[in-house]
Amino acid sequence: MIRKVLLKMDKKSKIYQTHKKIKEAISARKKIILWKLAGRPVPPPHIVKQKILKEYAEKYKLHTLIETGTFMGEMIDAMLPAFSRIISVEVDQALAIRAQKKFSAYPNVTIIQGDSGNVLSAIAADIKQSCLFWLDAHYSGGVTGKSNVETPIIQELNILLNHFASHHVILIDDAREFTGNNNYPTVEEVKNFITVRRPDWVVQVKDDIIRIHQAGI
Repeated sequence: MIRKVLLKMDKKSKIYQTHKKIKEAISARKKIILWKLAGRPVPPPHIVKQKILKEYAEKYKLHTLIETGTFMGEMIDAMLPAFSRIISVEVDQALAIRAQKKFSAYPNVTIIQGDSGNVLSAIAADIKQSCLFWLDAHYSGGVTGKSNVETPIIQELNILLNHFASHHVILIDDAREFTGNNNYPTVEEVKNFITVRRPDWVVQVKDDIIRIHQAGI
């Protein structure tokens, strides 16, 4: 009965939106509980990654999210309430255009088409406050975007480490892929790359995410 009423209801109404949010919250909680009961296997459900980003944003008072690897915009969707500004870079032109249309109604969201290993430099130069960086521009097969390399992570990190702001938090997705194959560095190589340049920064891996930030912040 309730389902039939909801199907007939205006999807923009407060009642429908409230019901939708409650349903999504229950579903998200269920996925997280099942994942934990399964022993926290990698990769974790996307909802877990969303929760981690929100936790970092809240803990370190970060209001700007810069993402590489827009794909279908799922992370942007989830982060809209958590950040006052979101910038996302997508190398694939079709995916970038799709995201630009999808988020055209949100003035605080900017979708940039290009290779993050190149365009991130201009973005970082224009940033005056600490940000949360979500680096996910890794080729994953299918329709995911790909530049001339499987992952531009070293170029991305080099740009960010040259940026003057020291209180950024950098999260790199898919830590399990960092094995030294297909131009991916190993996790240890990433750690060495960071600590040589920023010996006071913390680099740790948890739940398939490489987490990088200044110690003590």
